[in-house]
Amino acid sequence: MAPRPCKDDASGVATPTAPRSFPPSVGACGGVSSEARPGIMLRDAHLLLTGGAGFIGTALCRELLPHNKIRVLDNLRRNGLEAAGLMGHENLELVVGDVRDADVVREATEGVDYVVHMASIAGVDTVMKNPVTTMDVSLRGTMNVLEAARAVSGIKRVID
Repeated sequence: MAPRPCKDDASGVATPTAPRSFPPSVGACGGVSSEARPGIMLRDAHLLLTGGAGFIGTALCRELLPHNKIRVLDNLRRNGLEAAGLMGHENLELVVGDVRDADVVREATEGVDYVVHMASIAGVDTVMKNPVTTMDVSLRGTMNVLEAARAVSGIKRVID
């Protein structure tokens, strides 16, 4: 069945165009409803965050670190973890490296349950000045992450 388009009703809440029942944790348009998300849903997991020292990665680390072990693979071009005061956290392991290095990615993937792939070149100016490097990081990095996840046993999910 194809997904139905959503529309906003007068209250500003997105609703499907036709009535349909959903599990309590899933909102009408497929997102997790706020009522079903009282806090962090992932606990006692071991995650690899590529690009985890960037802006979004640091925010994700801040949320996940209290209840999970996090391994961050990052080249530290922008080290948001240090600025956020997370560098010494007992549940944080930092691997300084590049997602374009298949061996580094595979080694970082060993022993984790989940991989969240966020490594990229950020910033419009940087992307415009270095389009080939940007594409190399995006394409080769994603390929290395997917190949490592396939090769390593125990990976439950890759989120890209």
